[in-house]
Amino acid sequence: MVNKALAWTAIAVAAAGSATISLPAQTSSACGVTAMGASLYGPYPHTNAPFSATVETTHQQKLVNGTNISGQAITHQARDSEGRTRNEMSMGCTIGPDGQPQSALRVEIQDPVNHTIMEWTVGGQQPKVVRILHTPEPKPVPVRTGQPRMAPTQPHRPPTIHNEKLDDRIIDGITTEGSRSVRTIPTGFEGNDQPIDVVTELWIARDLGLIMLETTDDPVNGQTRVEVTDLKQGEPDPSLFQPPPDYKLEEQITQPAVGGQ
Repeated sequence: MVNKALAWTAIAVAAAGSATISLPAQTSSACGVTAMGASLYGPYPHTNAPFSATVETTHQQKLVNGTNISGQAITHQARDSEGRTRNEMSMGCTIGPDGQPQSALRVEIQDPVNHTIMEWTVGGQQPKVVRILHTPEPKPVPVRTGQPRMAPTQPHRPPTIHNEKLDDRIIDGITTEGSRSVRTIPTGFEGNDQPIDVVTELWIARDLGLIMLETTDDPVNGQTRVEVTDLKQGEPDPSLFQPPPDYKLEEQITQPAVGGQ
């Protein structure tokens, strides 16, 4: 799926003798067709590896009538030493109060220290609200007995995944480990009369717990490239992990997850 862009001007601010890094204030750009920005953090919280970076997402797709669709989204990410993360996602274009299209951005802050997730939207006609989700640690998983439930049968053979390791690669001065995953959708599974191979390559900086580059070649949905650029290692500005002062706060507490459900 392709969307329209929100571009920010990247400015890194470092005070003398300080490793604090700031991200830029929002600057609007003309709306255009673009790909959705993506989160590139690893699957687990990562501490003592602070950074800030720009994330460039590009998308290309050719329709059956020969039309080419391409676009770009530029967003930002940051993580502090305690594992708090800030992730920005381009939401494309929305219609503003003046009836004209304008860029929109979703910001998500994950705080593993206080067990909260904050989320808000910048731009468009979305209300100025910060949703704060409190996520208590899950309760221990109880042991269940009895007969296991059988998985439902599939009318066709399910997709298969083949993984392989690639050579290490230097990206933005960082050594990364590469891997390739080929997901094969067999004939008939999605109404296709031939197998479909979706190829994804990842380049991960293990020390940072960060995916530096991800490419996906999908015959149906096109080609997508998500790359970390302008990576700066150092403590981000703490204000990046705070909600906007003129937004209303809405808090929600979830029940602890119980295993075996």
